[in-house]
Formats: sequence, C-alpha cells, structure tokens
Amino acid sequence: MLEARAALEPVLARLAAERATPDDIARIAEALTRRSQANDEEWVDADVAVHEAVGAAAGNPILFEVYAALLPRLRESLGRDAGRAGFPRDDPRGHEELLEAIERGDGEAAAASARGNLERMSELTPGGAIRSRRPSGRREPARPAGSPAPGGADGARGGRRPTR
Repeated sequence: MLEARAALEPVLARLAAERATPDDIARIAEALTRRSQANDEEWVDADVAVHEAVGAAAGNPILFEVYAALLPRLRESLGRDAGRAGFPRDDPRGHEELLEAIERGDGEAAAASARGNLERMSELTPGGAIRSRRPSGRREPARPAGSPAPGGADGARGGRRPTR
C-alpha cells in the first residue's frame, strides 16, 4: 500500500498546490477540522476524506480516478494501523503542513510534505518500508537481441571503458 501511495500522493500534492481553487482549499481545511475533532471510530474515515480532498484538488481526473481506487485499501490499512502504539494520529506534519503548502501554492513543499508523511508511516508500519531500489533476486528486463548492455556497448557505466 505504501508503495502505491508513494507513487501517487506526492504528485497529487504538488498538483493540488499548483491548481487548487479556493473551494478546494476550503474542502481540505474542512476535512482536516473534522479529522482533528474525530473520535476513535470516526478518525479513519475523516483521515481518508483529507486524502480524497487533496487528490480531487489536484485537478487531474485520471490520476484522481486511480487514487480513488486505492482509497478503500487506505481506509483498511489505516483502520489496522491507527490503533497501534506510536501511530502519529495527531501529528500536524502529516497534513496541516501539506495544507499550508497548498495554500501558498508551493508544489515542492507540498510534495515534500506528502513524502515525509509516507516515510513516517513506513517507519511505523511492520513490513511497510518504501522500496527505493530494485529488490535483490529480481531479473533486469530483457533487452532486444543485439542491443548494447546498460551503460553502453562495452557494458561500463556511462559508456566509458573501465580504467586499468
């Protein structure tokens, strides 16, 4: 789940900062208020509503459709993790700073906030590390016959021959 979120949420956050209308910003702020006032039973749905509002504010219907397909799984995942000791339910770094970046129109800060939230979630979720490199044991994709090895015809990185 975290890998899928990592692929979409920073992009959606950046786009929301660049494109959000005053109504979009008001919806995100309202969802954050509901989240901050939610009891234990309401919190997961309130948090998912924040994510949904940010995704909608990105103004890209295709990306939002893909993200919306993940929201039921996000709800399930948060429902499982929210009761875990140390879960940062009220950590303002996860969402309030995202809203501030969107209000400023700062796409880079919005994307960084989304990435930071995902990294914190990754640290708290068993087995939830976000992979940043190819796992060992996986094969590289096949190349067409006769094509050079990655890095050039001699197979060296950067197309240069290794020095002796």
